[in-house]
Amino acid sequence: MDLKRSRLLSALCCVGLGVASLTGVPANAQSAHKALRDLPSDRLIVKFKQADATIAAGGRVTPSALQRLRDRQGVRSKILRRMGNGSYVVSMGQAGKRSKLLSAIKQLRNDSEIAYVEPDVRMVAAGDEFFPQQWSLRNSNTGIHVQQAWDYSTGMNTVVAVLDSGILPHDDLRTNTLPGYDFISDTFIANDGSARDADATDPGDGMKAGECGNGIPSDAIHSSWHGSHVAGIIAAESDNGLGIKGVAYNAKILPVRVLGRCGGYSSDIADAIYWAAGYSVPGVKDNPRPAQVINLSLSSNNPAACGQAYIDAISAARAANVVVVAAAGNSASAAGDYSPGNCPGVITVAATGKFGGRAYYSNYGSEVSLAAPGGNMNYATDPNGILSTVNSGNFRAATDSYAPLQGTSMATPHVAGTVALMKSLERSASPDKIERILKNTTSDFPSNCGGCGRGLLNAGAAVKQMIGVTSAPPHSALDLTLGMWGLDGTLQEFQGETGIQYRVRVINNGLESVKNLTIKNILPADVRLKSLTSDTAGTCTLGNSTCVIDRLGAGERVKLTVLVLTGKQKKMKFSIEVSGNNTGLVSDDNKTSRNYGGN
Repeated sequence: MDLKRSRLLSALCCVGLGVASLTGVPANAQSAHKALRDLPSDRLIVKFKQADATIAAGGRVTPSALQRLRDRQGVRSKILRRMGNGSYVVSMGQAGKRSKLLSAIKQLRNDSEIAYVEPDVRMVAAGDEFFPQQWSLRNSNTGIHVQQAWDYSTGMNTVVAVLDSGILPHDDLRTNTLPGYDFISDTFIANDGSARDADATDPGDGMKAGECGNGIPSDAIHSSWHGSHVAGIIAAESDNGLGIKGVAYNAKILPVRVLGRCGGYSSDIADAIYWAAGYSVPGVKDNPRPAQVINLSLSSNNPAACGQAYIDAISAARAANVVVVAAAGNSASAAGDYSPGNCPGVITVAATGKFGGRAYYSNYGSEVSLAAPGGNMNYATDPNGILSTVNSGNFRAATDSYAPLQGTSMATPHVAGTVALMKSLERSASPDKIERILKNTTSDFPSNCGGCGRGLLNAGAAVKQMIGVTSAPPHSALDLTLGMWGLDGTLQEFQGETGIQYRVRVINNGLESVKNLTIKNILPADVRLKSLTSDTAGTCTLGNSTCVIDRLGAGERVKLTVLVLTGKQKKMKFSIEVSGNNTGLVSDDNKTSRNYGGN
């Protein structure tokens, strides 16, 4: 084989596949769980700013906010009972479609009489055997906070095209998989006896030693089942008694096969982008279910620049309002040298490990938009990887299984799944709007992640900002996200003096601007404040360790850099506290702390 031809290898860092056994549940129990899970909520939890004593269970007196809801949207609501915190459970009658419910929430959220509103969510017993192992979804510090998003969206009525090695009919994927297409034009690479056809099934991408030419690979490599793994991260079924949950577990996967034995060609991938986005491709039947999101968990630096074929295809996808999400690559190098992650118009994703810092393999740089969990493994079954759907076969498919893998290939579908959650709520949202919200709502990195973009993916915050809904009272601490992170966090030398430097970030997740936002640094007694600066218009005063920001608009953020000097060789507690002239907050709700110092 001539390796001078441009082949694109998957962004997966090669590791062995660990196989976990399956524990089934009766089919009727699976069906019941799914039916219950998919029932739209017909109730809200509403807190009125001034609860009238005449409001009573049974709704004999209807608050004016609910009357306005009836007048404007035709929704007849009824107060069922008062809760322990003074909120009320409100029935929405039979008008409980998700779109109707979200519309009602949005109106109430903007009503001057309402302190907060949230869905009264229907819960069922968790039925995903390995969900406790999905740290990338569950961990409150280093995960993506997707459980907060599921109150509002599960990806219903969205399609995510996975341009990868194809897919297998895994029991945890089958219901959410659409008919796709195999775009591999080289029969050797296709490894299924034919070139392009309407069968996107993954026949395996395992390679014998030297099979790709020029002695590559040096040893045999088992099939990765990479496309199935990526698809599971995005849209594995939920509460079906099997395995895992996908980020957007009610979205549909459109499998588009572009990678096979020894990689794949950029020409096939460019054609697949057009087809996935709904365009016609010569010799291929039109796609009846165009995608709203395209996932590209693949990468190459040969050549380093983004080719014109990619530029044209991605531009066409964006013109069709399709969001393209691409892996930064796995070479611990500059992401600008790896396409298609360096192409204009894509959301480029770096990878973090289980502790929130940049994974050792992840590419980095100014081309990276944000980061998401990609895992950081030391052995084949290391739980620090990302668990998802694979197959037990070494070269050809055998039985369904689950295994952890690592790579920017695994980080990228976390973002693509989140985009599906967002697109489910607003189909017309542009790629630019989606990227802006994703960046504006990221979490701070718990550990060092230089060159990882704006921050760590926060699916819950992104979905809430997408529709202007929070479960918190307006202008409350829960509308402001507070974060602190140390620039190493240990004692360092600063122009001959010993000190500690850290940063503070505040994001306004509310619907309106916060005026005169006051950010106060509460410092331990053993330090002296050397410098305090802000990246946003305002005034910082060393004397009281405070910055006052003139205005922080909805969705905007402010960053402070703090330098203190100390001679103490110990960990010390540093805190921040925020307030504003239109927030009306209790200080305990507006405070966060971290321990810095020591060696």
